[in-house]
Amino acid sequence: MRRSTKVALTFALTIILLGVLSYFYINNKLNSVYFYEGIYVDGIELSGYSRDEAINLLKDKKQKEIEAKKMKILSDRNKEFEFTLSLKDLGYDYNYGKAVEEAHNVGREGNFIERYRFIRNLLKDPLNIELVYYYDPNSIDKYVDEISKTLYEESKDATLKFDGTRFHITDEVVGYEVNKGKLKSMIESNIDQLNDIYVPYDEIKPKTTAKLYNKVNGLLAHFSTSFKSSASGRINNIRLSANSFKGLIVLPGEVVSYNETTGPRSSKNGYEDAPVIVNGELTPGIGGGVCQTSTTLYNALLLADLEILERHPHSIPPAYVPKGTDAAVAGTYYDLVFKNNFDFPIYIDTKIIDKTVHFYIYGDAANRDYKIKIGTKLLETIPYKTIEKLKPNLEPGTKELIQEGRNGYKVSTYKYKIVNGNIVETVKISSDYYKEKDYIYEVGPEKEETQAIDQNLSGNGE
Repeated sequence: MRRSTKVALTFALTIILLGVLSYFYINNKLNSVYFYEGIYVDGIELSGYSRDEAINLLKDKKQKEIEAKKMKILSDRNKEFEFTLSLKDLGYDYNYGKAVEEAHNVGREGNFIERYRFIRNLLKDPLNIELVYYYDPNSIDKYVDEISKTLYEESKDATLKFDGTRFHITDEVVGYEVNKGKLKSMIESNIDQLNDIYVPYDEIKPKTTAKLYNKVNGLLAHFSTSFKSSASGRINNIRLSANSFKGLIVLPGEVVSYNETTGPRSSKNGYEDAPVIVNGELTPGIGGGVCQTSTTLYNALLLADLEILERHPHSIPPAYVPKGTDAAVAGTYYDLVFKNNFDFPIYIDTKIIDKTVHFYIYGDAANRDYKIKIGTKLLETIPYKTIEKLKPNLEPGTKELIQEGRNGYKVSTYKYKIVNGNIVETVKISSDYYKEKDYIYEVGPEKEETQAIDQNLSGNGE
């Protein structure tokens, strides 16, 4: 073999060998389990590391960084308050596995040549993949609740008290509570910046203000009824029920129930036995006398021009007020209900003086230019009937009372609005029917009838 041929053959074999070796080298490099050079995750080079090693490397380097991620939460209402919230406490961490997997897949798709060119280019133009963080949004709620409890400022209503001569008012206090939804949103949007944030507040407005209570400036109405002939149990019940309304403040738009205000009228609550009207009859029962209290209140409410939502007449007209102006209450089915239909509060005071129950209703008397009067009109008196029922076994000519009777009445009641002594408005407020009740007697037979009966009996015996 000629020398030139041998040289050419040697060169060709060398080239082939180098090509084979290069192929295996490149193929081995391309399919390495280790990261290519020029691959970074969050600025940390991973070349030469396996995936597991890369995850551990990243965790080690990022742990201190996570522990340092904190934000301060401050309050412009409480200068001493400072709450440091660590993101680690929120479950803050990175998705290492996802970033490492994405970095490891770089340059591992496409044909041999394309892949090789790509990873060679990484040496000149490295690729960095950012870590993506995550946290537990629900964990924020715990810290928001803690902050909210610490910074809560309770509101206080204005107070209105009456010493019998003048009113005393204390100012209201506006309260503040943390807007928890807004604070949570602020914390979440601040996770990247970690700036100081200030707690957002909502005002808690008091239900009542001194400005509102200042409208209570005088007496709107007064009404009283006497219970001089009442027994001790009835007097006790009137006193108890009247005291339930003493100092009661009714705000604009509020509705008041007599039964709810007094509560259950039971012996447990101090009420005693006294005559009550049941089905048109006076019968001993717990709480007798409370209807006189409700009636007295009803008349005071009418004179104050308050709105009556529920009222019932008695079956027997009481003697202490004109017919048509009484208000019966019983159990939970008969109630006296009224509403404060004005834009100012109503203050109710009660007194018991010399066996007389008084109701006083105060409000914005300074700005009232009218008075209210109540009048009734008797439409019809329905006389009772006398019914006699024969009872043969009674003594002849005798008569026994079985049921006492009374007349019935139909009455209309009117409310008159008076300005400068003139009636400017008349409103019919009720039409009542106090049902009549018949006298019933049992009578024995007449004497002539008994003689005839005796004769017939003796004739039959002969």
